[in-house]
Amino acid sequence: MLSTYYFQRLFSYVAGVSLSEYIRRRRMSQAAFKLQRTDEKVLDVALKYGYTSPTSFSRAFQSVHGITPAAAKSKGTTLNAYLPIKFSVKVTGGNAMPYRIAETEAIRIAGIRTSHFSIRNRLCIFALHITNRYLPVRKINHVNAPAF
Repeated sequence: MLSTYYFQRLFSYVAGVSLSEYIRRRRMSQAAFKLQRTDEKVLDVALKYGYTSPTSFSRAFQSVHGITPAAAKSKGTTLNAYLPIKFSVKVTGGNAMPYRIAETEAIRIAGIRTSHFSIRNRLCIFALHITNRYLPVRKINHVNAPAF
């Protein structure tokens, strides 16, 4: 069983956003949809989505959408929609892969760090210039390599 603390840390690492921020954005997306599509009052929508005062709801709504809930009710207003996050696990490997360890001169490794939400995009993308098929494992100089 995973504790709440470790679940929140794992979620933040994988999703790129804290669990509380994700929940707040999802609630505000649903609240915005409700305000635009129905005639419900702002107070009723605030209570439905867990806010006890219209002031706190308005502040949270404005931080996510950039406009007040009352302004969101007007037609043609553009709002931000935060869709549900979907996680998938792909297990690969299990096949034999021939390798050899070779000593070569030091090489320079350059990387680009992205901040997208998917796991693949959150990993560093390394551009390597290697003339042979085998990755040298010794004497590699790390240039500003990010910590994982």
